Formats: sequence, structure tokens, C-alpha cells
Amino acid sequence: MEVFINKWLHTVYKHEVKPTTFERAERVVKNHILPAFAKCEVSSVKTYDVQQFLLRKSNDALSPATVKIIPNILSKAFQIAIDWELIRKNPTELIKKAEVKKISIHGLRHTNATLLMKQGINPKIVSERLGHANIGITLNIYFYTDLDRQIETVSKLEEMLG
Repeated sequence: MEVFINKWLHTVYKHEVKPTTFERAERVVKNHILPAFAKCEVSSVKTYDVQQFLLRKSNDALSPATVKIIPNILSKAFQIAIDWELIRKNPTELIKKAEVKKISIHGLRHTNATLLMKQGINPKIVSERLGHANIGITLNIYFYTDLDRQIETVSKLEEMLG
């Protein structure tokens, strides 16, 4: 893996990115990826190996930027290994599909309010939980008609009319 990743880094990646991006990737390869995979053959690296490596790295005291760039570098390198016919599949693909998107505090707040409204929770209660000055703010942002509400409304109306 050491020969492959260095060849990829210097013959392909270096010419695709800005010098500062290349230097950052070069440091990440040297300090993080090679210590874990240098002695492995490219074809012997499995999804499990990459997943365990990334798990260990996410538990290390690394900057969020470093944690994010490691799988990106591995993915790009393994993609070239496929192009060079060294491997058949990219061991990072399943990991990328399984990753859960990180949600900001604001995104979490919005998701919470949306789910509460979709469950039919009284908008006044949702408004109070969000700390809105008045219920109108909550209704303007979160109250929307969706297909489920339309069907529920028609069903209730049919029930009432008998």
C-alpha cells in the first residue's frame, strides 16, 4: 500500500489539487494512513479494515478537518486503484453509504419541530418549546399541508358527513 499510495499521491492527486491541499494530504498520508496500512497490499485492504481504522481515528484527539479528510483521501486513492486494475471495489464505498449526516443544533431544532408538527402536537406547545414570541412564527415556519394531512382532513370530513 505504501508504494501505491505514494505513487497515486505524487503522480495523480498532486496534479488535481492546489499545492496547499496536496501538502495537507501528504501529511495525512504520512502521519495517519501509512502507519496503519503501509505494510498491506492494496488488494488485501477490506471495508472492515478501513472502518476499524476510521473508528480509531475518530476516537483520537484529531481536528474535525483531519477526521474528515482521511476517508476522502482513502476513497480517492482506492478509486484510482480500481482504475489501475489493482482492486475490483472501493472498500470505502460501503462506509460512505452508511455514514450518518451530522446535523447542526439548528438543524436538530428544525427536525424536532417538524416531527412534532407532523405528529399533530398542538402548535402552541411546539411554539413554546422553541421559544417563539408567538404562535404565528411557528405556524409560518413549520405548518405546511402535506399529503397525509390532506387525506386525514378528507377522511374526517367524510366521517362527519356520514
